[in-house]
Amino acid sequence: MVAALKLHSKAATLSAATAKRHRTKTFKASPEKKPKTETPIVIRRSLRTRGMPPDSKGLPDDFSDNFDKTPKSVSVIKPQSPRVLGPISMVDAFSGDDETESNKMLVGTILSIAKETQVGVSVKDVKDEIFSEKGALGSCKSEGFESLGTEKVDESLSGKRKLVKGVVKNEYLDGLVKIEKSDQWLESLDLKPENVARLLPGRIMVVKFFPCSSVRMIAAGNKFGNIAFWNVDSNNEKEDGIYLYRPHTGPISGILIHQHSMSKIYSSCYDGFIRLMDAEKEVFDLVHSCDDTIFSLSLQPNNSETLYFAEGRGGLKVWDIRTGKSSKNWMLHEDRINTINFNSQNPNIMATSSTDGTACIWDLRSMSAHKLKTLKTVSHSRAVHSAYFSPSGSSLATTRY
Repeated sequence: MVAALKLHSKAATLSAATAKRHRTKTFKASPEKKPKTETPIVIRRSLRTRGMPPDSKGLPDDFSDNFDKTPKSVSVIKPQSPRVLGPISMVDAFSGDDETESNKMLVGTILSIAKETQVGVSVKDVKDEIFSEKGALGSCKSEGFESLGTEKVDESLSGKRKLVKGVVKNEYLDGLVKIEKSDQWLESLDLKPENVARLLPGRIMVVKFFPCSSVRMIAAGNKFGNIAFWNVDSNNEKEDGIYLYRPHTGPISGILIHQHSMSKIYSSCYDGFIRLMDAEKEVFDLVHSCDDTIFSLSLQPNNSETLYFAEGRGGLKVWDIRTGKSSKNWMLHEDRINTINFNSQNPNIMATSSTDGTACIWDLRSMSAHKLKTLKTVSHSRAVHSAYFSPSGSSLATTRY
């Protein structure tokens, strides 16, 4: 009967289960974890805030080796501490050999131009004379060969300042403009080899003529902070008429040469600095500094004591040179302002172009901190690169990317 109940086998199973329950558990020792090394937090700063030039190479420096005029000082960039908060002497900013003698030669040329009584032939008078001649670009009513995207402003610019669409003048669908054979002034234009020169290393950002009729003098700025002066009419065999300086540390965004004060030249830069090159004092003086980028710089044609410059994203600042302070600060656009231009017939009328895709016309007399209303807004599908009034002030030409 005991065998039938299988008591012995069940007892063996119970004893085996009890022994398994009391068996000691073994654990595999895990390797010791190495402490993690903490990576130091690095605060990233842009090249502009560190006062360094952009790292992009842009155009190769040897792209113009075939030019006859290549200044010896082009490849030389004098080392300079970033963002010098103060004046820089022209001798220290000069890039090249024999800086003292070359600097004196440029200063003497600029001062002689500024002192000449014949300099009074203003840019406006020259343009009016050109456009008034019969057969030379036509009359002011059809000047500029306005395209379909050009707005024409009423010449009086008074009352409601009515704006009407411009008229297409000899324009083809492929964008080419037909020039009449009777335009002798245009036919006389040609490019001579002696009028081609390599002024600066890298990309040129801005070029300006000195507003005088006696000497052909050019000022140009590049993306490295250099400003070059080229006396095209230089007959000195020892010099090529090109003088290179580095008063800034970033791309040059504006150069101003006022016709009534040509010995004082203003320049602005992406590094947030505005400097005044005073030929009489032989110094690049600091006029204004900020942490934002300065994208454009301008002056009213009848006022050399007030600077207008675009600062940051859409801001326009009015700077009083006599007091050294900002008199007005407006937010005119949603993005950077690329150009600031004033009407030659009415300096109170200002045009701005912006990356936000608009070009606007403003009346400075009716602008205040609480009232910023445009006279006219021209919209484009892309960023507007420039907006300039015609010499007569009756038309506005805009360009976009």
